[in-house]
Amino acid sequence: MFIRIVSIGILLSITFAGTMQTVAAEPQPELVMVALSGHLLVGYTPARFSPDDVRAWVAACDEMGVTRILWRGAYVGKATYHSKVLPVIEVMDDDYFENAEVRAKGGYTRVKWAPIRKNFNHKARLIQRFDILDVALAEAKKRGIQFYGDLALFDAYFPGLENNFFEAHPEFYVLARDQKTPYRAVPCYAEKAVQDYRLAEIEELLERGVDGISFGLECHYAGRGGNTPDSFGFNPPVVEAFKNRYAVDILKDDFDADKLRSLNGEFLTEFLRRVRALVGPDRRLIAPISARGWHGYGGPGGLAIASSSTDESTESEVPCYRYDLNWDTWIRDGIVDDLMVYAPMPGAVRRVQQDIKSRLTRGNVFLWREVWQDKHFDFYRNEIAAIRTGAIDGYVVDELQQFLSGKSPSGHADWRESRKLLSKLFESN
Repeated sequence: MFIRIVSIGILLSITFAGTMQTVAAEPQPELVMVALSGHLLVGYTPARFSPDDVRAWVAACDEMGVTRILWRGAYVGKATYHSKVLPVIEVMDDDYFENAEVRAKGGYTRVKWAPIRKNFNHKARLIQRFDILDVALAEAKKRGIQFYGDLALFDAYFPGLENNFFEAHPEFYVLARDQKTPYRAVPCYAEKAVQDYRLAEIEELLERGVDGISFGLECHYAGRGGNTPDSFGFNPPVVEAFKNRYAVDILKDDFDADKLRSLNGEFLTEFLRRVRALVGPDRRLIAPISARGWHGYGGPGGLAIASSSTDESTESEVPCYRYDLNWDTWIRDGIVDDLMVYAPMPGAVRRVQQDIKSRLTRGNVFLWREVWQDKHFDFYRNEIAAIRTGAIDGYVVDELQQFLSGKSPSGHADWRESRKLLSKLFESN
């Protein structure tokens, strides 16, 4: 039986020979699982796909000792649940990608779209049968697992999975300096309309009964946007705010790119304050951060950062769009409850403990990991051993697909070996 509540610092009273003694409970690490619903919809036929299949996903989490599930209900820009806010993934016509002008919008140019359309259409037919989010949520509650609605804040575009709101309003993506060219996939959170749209998505999830909200930093188009550092993020609210604060017109004049990055981070913090107000005090908010303290997308720098959970990116690799992650403010002001950290190997646990965990007076700190490759298993084992000492509070593992039979993509670690690896979190000393 696995411990479901983290009990760091709780004192237990034990009686020995009639004498009451007080001992400190050992820290119990948490295992938090990211479940990307779009990736789980494989290996089924529409006629036989049933709620029991979804319950089996949650049961697998229970077997592994998962304490919280971060359920990604959007497949890039489309919902895999019966949403009234997001566009729901639907069956596409044979000429969909030609009519969608994928190449003109900066889409992949050497991709064979027929098998991708077939894959997406298959998922669309599966989710027509019933609402997989409702089933997963109910099963998680039955098993005592906390269930969060998880959003990818900066991943709104992939051909065939476009978000209708952003496609109708490309001006709400981050814009180039001409204020005409959008970086598709990356919304601008300085725009109130973007904040309002995301808040409506979150409100719907809260009304369904999720235990909290979480976010991810992933982006399918992390390496797009050209090759010029700091060349996006010139939306009107940002330009106006920069001019008011520094008396510099960033559309015409030279400017300090780090100050622009900082300002972008402030707008993100403003959005998270609104999320906190909506979530309320009784449900939790988990925010992602990077060990570097900022994040970004676009060009070689953005592509390097996207993979820097395993490899450290260099200072020269500056992406096209950047924003600060003001996690100390988020925790201090009660905006977020817990943090999950994207940190490169090796020495990630020590770095996260020293640079982040030791500076907090509240909240849990988790290390975010994709447990995919056999070649990294020794790193994972070392990290798990360090987590079990109480250095940080646990692992956030991305993603559930890797731990289910028949669902892990070819070329990745065997699902049984991956489960065996995670079981070491709960081994007795």
